[in-house]
Amino acid sequence: LYDVDLEQVTVKPQDQALAGSPASLLSAHTKVEDEFKIKTIQRNDGLQWFELTPKSADSSFEKIMLGLKQKQLNRLEILDSFGQQTDVQFENVQTNPIVSAETFAFTIPKGVDVIDETAKQ
Repeated sequence: LYDVDLEQVTVKPQDQALAGSPASLLSAHTKVEDEFKIKTIQRNDGLQWFELTPKSADSSFEKIMLGLKQKQLNRLEILDSFGQQTDVQFENVQTNPIVSAETFAFTIPKGVDVIDETAKQ
């Protein structure tokens, strides 16, 4: 996790970093119902909506709203613990595309603090 404003990189196992986050919803490694309480929500916008509330008390998110269209993720609304809302709309979604490992290469910038949480296992 690279926080530009804090000039800090935190290194931790991927499953720990993703747990309870919106990114965990897009990973096939976690069952959504293990991380979130799920409730169906009715709206009049043509999407099927679900409200997800993190089960973990230390989550940085209050709730996540998923809008599905024809069983595919179309909208994502995230309300964080500071009351900030992020809205994401998905278009031209490709399921399980082949992506090169180099796409995810990250070089830690010089001068930033590094917190290594991998040794805490």
